[in-house]
Amino acid sequence: MTTREFWDWFELNNKKYLFLNDVDIDVKEKFLDEFLTELHKYCDQLYFEIGGHPMDNNVELIITAAGNTNVFNKVEELIGAAPVIKSWQFIAFKPAMGFDFSVDFYGQKFDPAEIWFLPLSSKAQPGTLGLRVYYKNFEETLKKKFIAGTYHILDAGLGEKQTALNIKHVDVGLLPEQPEKNNLIRLKELPAYINWFKTKN
Repeated sequence: MTTREFWDWFELNNKKYLFLNDVDIDVKEKFLDEFLTELHKYCDQLYFEIGGHPMDNNVELIITAAGNTNVFNKVEELIGAAPVIKSWQFIAFKPAMGFDFSVDFYGQKFDPAEIWFLPLSSKAQPGTLGLRVYYKNFEETLKKKFIAGTYHILDAGLGEKQTALNIKHVDVGLLPEQPEKNNLIRLKELPAYINWFKTKN
């Protein structure tokens, strides 16, 4: 499917996506499945989010590569070809929200106000940035969930594109009792740290 074919389909069907939160859950899931099917005809590695309400402001359609840099160009190509449609705003990649939020993810609470990080460097990839991220409630048996949740937090806080381009590796661990004495940095300071790191390298 070409970008033109996708947007032609969306122009014909967009109105039913304007009020997703006002329809029954079964209908909503049917509409979302239909959207994903059409999007995957264009590129099967892209996903989407729809948010907002036309009575308040424009409804946002976010096209995301889920951090997969190999298809970033497909996101940009699709959004670059988007037509102007009343009540809609089209966005490439999950935007940065900052770290003033908390979320439950895979049954774990992630609150950036309580998260710290330690920058990591790589001899194999000099000039790249990795992070070891620390949690008070970290459990080794749940490490995969904490890593997935960390990427979720980073995508939301920094934005999908910035996370994928700037953070090359993530590890997780248990927060020590005195984070400052272990040279740890609060997660809310990560955007400023990245800016500093990029000017240094």
